[in-house]
Amino acid sequence: MLRTVYLVKDGKFKSAEIDCAIADGHCHSKYSSEFIQDNFTKIIGVRESYTKIKKLYKVLKTKGMDFFTVSDHNRIEGALELRKRHPSKSFVNCEYDVLVEPFKPNKKLHKIVHLNCYGLDYARNSGHALSDETVMDLHERLLLEAKRGFKAFIGYCLDNDIGIS
Repeated sequence: MLRTVYLVKDGKFKSAEIDCAIADGHCHSKYSSEFIQDNFTKIIGVRESYTKIKKLYKVLKTKGMDFFTVSDHNRIEGALELRKRHPSKSFVNCEYDVLVEPFKPNKKLHKIVHLNCYGLDYARNSGHALSDETVMDLHERLLLEAKRGFKAFIGYCLDNDIGIS
């Protein structure tokens, strides 16, 4: 699909038409395990999102997305549900809470960074979508690597052709 994009070149905005598809690579659904990071809302338990997959799809479609995904925190149920509903127009993402250092039981505070993994269902250079079971196994392994620390997580993603940001 031809889209108009705006670029900055030599300090000036220029527009160009390019053939591309658009997807929002970072949105959350009711499945997200993360609470809003502010003291009051964390105490009362306000989640990042309460949006159902069906509603999220409609909103993203209205905003002009060509492909659809959900990047819930540490969970892929929403992305799998979306893929089940729209198999040719969706892919599986997840936003992982990755420890900066490996987990140490005696340490009181662990610093984390959020890393978004894209297209888990096409990991390992797969030419076709992987099964839900294989994607779930991959997800479980990523959760373990996230506890092993940033370097282990990045290494695993690179070894398995998983896009990260």
